[in-house]
Amino acid sequence: MDERQFEMQKELNAQMMGFAHGYVQGLVVVAYAGFFFLWDSAKDLMSPGFWALAGLLTGVSLLFYTAWEIFAFFFRQSIAMKQAARLEVFARDAKLDRTKASAEWFQAGQGAIDELAQFLPKLRRMWHPAMIAIVVPLAASWLIVMGGYAIRLLRTISSWA
Repeated sequence: MDERQFEMQKELNAQMMGFAHGYVQGLVVVAYAGFFFLWDSAKDLMSPGFWALAGLLTGVSLLFYTAWEIFAFFFRQSIAMKQAARLEVFARDAKLDRTKASAEWFQAGQGAIDELAQFLPKLRRMWHPAMIAIVVPLAASWLIVMGGYAIRLLRTISSWA
């Protein structure tokens, strides 16, 4: 694979990861919003125990979601700040010797990317349990709420008959 194809593949991968991250984030936020809408509009459909369980599961999901997003924010900021510091040192040194500019500019930015590449396998191992801790309780609370709606619907239909 030549250099141009390699760069195109890297850019495509970055775009796909960005899209996937945004998509999953959007779905989770919509799921939370939908849950709270249903919660508010149907509090009287089920016993308080079921609502407490659904609320607890949603709270657990929100806790893990918030913790994951805070971690990801600080992680991205840390990498960006380290890269900026390396580039700042390079910019100061490049003013002294312009002949080294292009190679050192690349190496200065590459340091942060190398650090990220070393951490990514750990991040991927943490991502799966984090997503399970976010999505499973949220899905369970949705099932409880939708079960309440289904029970109410069946009771309403049977009362008509």
